[in-house]
Amino acid sequence: MLSDNKLLAAWRIARRNLQFWKVAENFLRVAVTERFFPHAIKGVQYSTYAPLKATVKWNVSFAKDRNVIMETLEKIGLAFPDVPIGCVIDWKPHLVQKEYDALPEAVRRMFDECITMKPGLPQVSFIDEKENEE
Repeated sequence: MLSDNKLLAAWRIARRNLQFWKVAENFLRVAVTERFFPHAIKGVQYSTYAPLKATVKWNVSFAKDRNVIMETLEKIGLAFPDVPIGCVIDWKPHLVQKEYDALPEAVRRMFDECITMKPGLPQVSFIDEKENEE
């Protein structure tokens, strides 16, 4: 079994190495993509120059203001009433922790009937020597 100091030292080294390799992998993946898949097309692509396959997905983000989204959907619905626009966006519930915490205890207990909470893996970082001195 590793001592506390050896465990922390090994973890610190692993974090540094991981950070380096993440940056390196990302840089190289961009270069490989530009060279072997110069025209990104959504879906699966096979390179004709190397034994490579690329799966291209588009990252989608919505307006931060939900009212803008709702107004847009309403405009589309009015202009094209026969188009089932409601199934284009998947509305997933998301708990706003700050608002949940502010609820009265009785309301939270009722709300707890439809949610499950469990702790996630915490973010852990080393405290710099400067921070430690304060």
